[in-house]
Amino acid sequence: MTGAERWAANQSFLDNIISQGGTFGLVTLLGKVREESYLQKEIQHLTAHGYKVGCNGTQLLPAG
Repeated sequence: MTGAERWAANQSFLDNIISQGGTFGLVTLLGKVREESYLQKEIQHLTAHGYKVGCNGTQLLPAG
């Protein structure tokens, strides 16, 4: 798989969970996320869809 194909598959997975209003657990503190990593890209995708970091900083929660 190319990088673009991997991201497309990953994005499809994220979009499926987004459509269900699911939450996402974070195992890496936001301040420790590497620049230009897949995790950073995933977080950017989720926040672009209205997700916010939970008060304890270990989850991304849907808007509302």
